Amino acid sequence: MNNSFQELLQQLASVWKEVGINQRVSIVLAGLVVLLGLAGTAVWSSREDYAVLFGNLAEAEASKVINALDEAKIPYKVRGGGSISVPADKVHSLRIQMAGKGIPGGGTTGFSLFDKPNFGISDFVQRVNYLRAIQGELSQTISRVDGIESAQVMLVMPENRLLVEYQKKPSASVFLKLRGNVPIPAS
Repeated sequence: MNNSFQELLQQLASVWKEVGINQRVSIVLAGLVVLLGLAGTAVWSSREDYAVLFGNLAEAEASKVINALDEAKIPYKVRGGGSISVPADKVHSLRIQMAGKGIPGGGTTGFSLFDKPNFGISDFVQRVNYLRAIQGELSQTISRVDGIESAQVMLVMPENRLLVEYQKKPSASVFLKLRGNVPIPAS
């Protein structure tokens, strides 16, 4: 075995002596490119995969999530648009832990809009807040139905006019995000 290895080295040495300087440079460069490619592949394959934990977060909600991740000493990456990524193997367990802590807060608001005193707001803003409160309460109520993951309700309520005979009736659009293939109950 040792003898065949020495023969191979002698053959390579004789071939090396026969090639010109340009071929020698090309062989060395090709060898370096192959080694760099292998090293790059090794580094790339050893990096940790990240997946989105939460996306489209408001700054206040993103701050709460980041604080919770810092406390738990979990690595994360913040990307544009309020997106926070964590190691892919921890995404689902972290979402459950965060939901247990109430992080991030729910996107819909109900009549809690009126919990804080708002002195000096206009009648228009008051009507808009009332409409948002009704929409939020309806969304929360519909979301509690089995098989519905989330709901969004948009209401159109015409203004009340005293001197108009024909009044438009209120209308609504309801967008549902279903949980899997679970049928929605009829009533």
